[in-house]
Amino acid sequence: MAKELEDLGREAGGSLRLNLALSRTNVDKHYEDPEKPLIITHIPRTGGTTLDSIMRAVAGPRAGQYSRAMGTIYDQYLGSEKSDAVEFILKRQEKLGKVQHLIGHLPFGIHERLGFDAATYGVIVREPTIRAFSQIKMSLPDVSRIGPNEIRKILRDNKLIDNIQVRMIAGCYNSEEPCDESMFDRAVSNLENYYAYVGIQENFGQFLHLVMENENWPSVLYITKHTSRYTQISFPSESAELLEPYIYLDKLLYSLVKEKFNLLDQVEEKPDPVNLETVQDESQADIVFYVVPYKLMGMQAGTIPHRLISGALSRLVRNGLAIDLIR
Repeated sequence: MAKELEDLGREAGGSLRLNLALSRTNVDKHYEDPEKPLIITHIPRTGGTTLDSIMRAVAGPRAGQYSRAMGTIYDQYLGSEKSDAVEFILKRQEKLGKVQHLIGHLPFGIHERLGFDAATYGVIVREPTIRAFSQIKMSLPDVSRIGPNEIRKILRDNKLIDNIQVRMIAGCYNSEEPCDESMFDRAVSNLENYYAYVGIQENFGQFLHLVMENENWPSVLYITKHTSRYTQISFPSESAELLEPYIYLDKLLYSLVKEKFNLLDQVEEKPDPVNLETVQDESQADIVFYVVPYKLMGMQAGTIPHRLISGALSRLVRNGLAIDLIR
């Protein structure tokens, strides 16, 4: 049985946090179908699972317009056996129908394989060393210090593919294909010509608002996913050095994204607590949410109508849930 977030909030004594991103788009457009399907290239360990829950919430009122490609990519070691995401979604091609929101570990170009005439692409990248260690930590949750021995074993067992961010954005479907300068150039070209939304994980809120405003999304209340077990990662410098040959091009790509595509200064976001007295005046939008595997006010997914926002959020705060405003 799903647990109520409100019950967990009371137990946590105010330390359990929700995030609220307020929509600034015209409320009359919130539930219009987008001109083209939105496809998020979910690079592992870049915040994609959180974004997935947001996309589910946004598409919720429109049945059949959301799909997630379950599984992994390039046979990556993520702590458990997983199917291939590309194979998964291609097998479901006939069932996709009018899907308008698609996310998964899918390289660029998946829209052509699915028979879409065109698509809007988005991607979040992450500092490559931290991303790689986050992925390794996910497969070694009980290891507090990832030393050279652990890194050597993972590399020896071929469980960490090189330059995964460059590969996915370049549209690489064959893990045996060398990732070289030519593939890097393809990735950069795709970012410049096909990706409408490009962000970095450290500025997730900026990326989210960019998508919200251009895709006409309502406001969103969400929880950050897949972080609690993996936030404390200790790795000595010699461990990081062993990874350098595997992330060299990813580092170049990450630097380029920060320079050319990210609009805000590169500082870690520090959200503000929601002002319950003014939040209803800051946006005329409804709030959608998807908090599976939990429940919020008795629902795992739902909508808080604009006229009820102030009262609903006040109730959540009284029940021990802190709410941060994501700008």
